[in-house]
Amino acid sequence: MGTWYTSNMAFIELLLMQKNFMFLSIQERSGLHNMPEVCMKKNYVLDTNVLIHDPDSIFKFEDNDVIVPFAVLEEIDGLKKAPGKTGYNAREAIRIMLKLRENGDIRSGVKINENAMFSIYSPVQQKATSTLFNDSNPNWWFEDKMDNKILLSVLSLSQDDNCSDKNTILVTNDINMLIKADCLGIAAQEYKNDRLPNGEKFYTGRREIYVNDDVFSMLSKGVNLEIVAPVNKDQIAITDLTENEFIVVKNWQGGSRLAKVEKGNLVPLFIEKKKMFPCDISPRNTGQTFFLEALMSDKPLTICNGPAGTGKTLLAVASGLEQSMNSAKYKNVLVCRPNVMMDEEIGFLPGTEQDKISPLMRGVYDNLGIIFGDKEDSMQLAKDKIDELFERKYIYAESIAYLRGRSIPNTYIIIDECQNATPNQILSIVTRASEGSKIVLLGDVNQIDNIRLDSRNNGLVYAIERMKGSDICEITSFYESECTRSRLAKEAAERMKK
Repeated sequence: MGTWYTSNMAFIELLLMQKNFMFLSIQERSGLHNMPEVCMKKNYVLDTNVLIHDPDSIFKFEDNDVIVPFAVLEEIDGLKKAPGKTGYNAREAIRIMLKLRENGDIRSGVKINENAMFSIYSPVQQKATSTLFNDSNPNWWFEDKMDNKILLSVLSLSQDDNCSDKNTILVTNDINMLIKADCLGIAAQEYKNDRLPNGEKFYTGRREIYVNDDVFSMLSKGVNLEIVAPVNKDQIAITDLTENEFIVVKNWQGGSRLAKVEKGNLVPLFIEKKKMFPCDISPRNTGQTFFLEALMSDKPLTICNGPAGTGKTLLAVASGLEQSMNSAKYKNVLVCRPNVMMDEEIGFLPGTEQDKISPLMRGVYDNLGIIFGDKEDSMQLAKDKIDELFERKYIYAESIAYLRGRSIPNTYIIIDECQNATPNQILSIVTRASEGSKIVLLGDVNQIDNIRLDSRNNGLVYAIERMKGSDICEITSFYESECTRSRLAKEAAERMKK
C-alpha cells in the first residue's frame, strides 16, 4: 500500500506540475530542465514541394502541429492548372485544406487528430507578432522571392513559439531551401515519409545462408524455419528471414540449392521442379531463376530491381505471353513505362496514342524479336508474328497517364523503368489491378532520369520497402555480375556504377 501511494502520488504531483507549467513564462520555463516531456511537440512548416509531392502529408506528422505559410498557398494556387500530377496534387492539397477549414478557424488552428493542430500562417500574423518587422531590421531582402517569404514565415514562427522546447522545423524537398535554412539558423529537414533514410540499403529480396547437412538434405521437400538455424558465411546466426524471400542455401561442403521462404517454411522453387520456362526461355543464372519463379507464381505482385542487361524485360514479357497465350491464365499483356514526356506532354505529339508510345517501347519490341526470332525461319516471319500479337491484343502498350481511374481485370501488367515513377504514381498503378490481374514492377535505381527523384525516394524503392514481407508480393533483384547482354555490358555495369 505504501509503495502504491508513493509511486502514484509522485505521478499525480508530476501531472499537477505539468498543468501549472503551461502557464509559466518562457523565462520561468527555461529553468525547469528536468521536464523535457512537456514541450516535445513540434511545429512542422510545410514547403510547397512537400504538398505537391504528397497532399496527404498534412496528416503524417503524428501528434505535432502542421503549419502552411500564406506564401505556400500562393504557390499552390499558381500550380493548380499545371498539367499531369503536379496540377492534380495542387488541387488535392487545396481540397484538403478547404475541408479542414470547415472544422473551425484555420488561422488559429483546427484539429487534425486528437493532439495535433493545422493552421495557415498569414503575413498579418507575422507582422503583428514578430520582431523581424521593425524599422531597424531590413527584412525586405527576404521578400523578393517566394522561397524567401516562406523562410521569413518560419523565422517569425520560431520567435513566436509558445514553448521554449518546441521546435519550429521547415519541411522541404528542395535542396537549395535546406541550404538557405542552414544559413539563417532555421531547423529544416526533408520529407521522409516515402523516402529511404540516408545510408540505409533497400531490401533486395534475396540472400545467401548456410545450414547443416541434415537441413540441406531435407530442402527438396521443404523444411520448417524453426529447425533451419541459418548462419551467414561468417557463421553468424540469421533470424530475420522474410516471407517470400529468395534464398541461396549452402552447406559447408560446397553444396548449393535455391529456395524461398513461404509460410514459415524453406521450400524449393517450383519452376525448377516443374521445369516451367516461359516461351522456352530458361534462366542463365541465379538472379534469373529467382525472377522467373516470381513471374510465374500466383502472387499478384512482383517487384524487381536490377542493372541493364540482366534480362528483366525479356523474362517479364516472355512470362506474360506464356501465361496469356499458352495457359490462358490472363487474357493479355499490358506494358507501360513512366516517362515525363509521355505522361505529361503526350497530347502534343503527332499521331495516335500507339504512335506516340511506340518510340518509348522499342525495348519491348526488341525483346519480342529475341523471343520469336529463334522460333521462326526468317526475320519476316518473326516480324509478322509480333505484329499479329499487337493486332490481336495479346500484348499492347499504354501510357501510365491513362491508367488513373481504370480497373484492369485478368491482365498481366508490366510497368518498366519504375525508378522514374513517383511513389504516388506507383500507388495509382498498383491499385488499378482487379481480381485475376498480376502486376510486375521493373527498374534500376542507378538509372534515374526524373530530376525530381533520387535513389531514396523513387517509386521502385518505395514499393519495395512498403511491400516487403507481404504474402502476396515477391521481390527480387539482380547483381551487376548477372548481366547477360554482353561481356561489355557486364563489365561496364560493374566498373561504371555510380
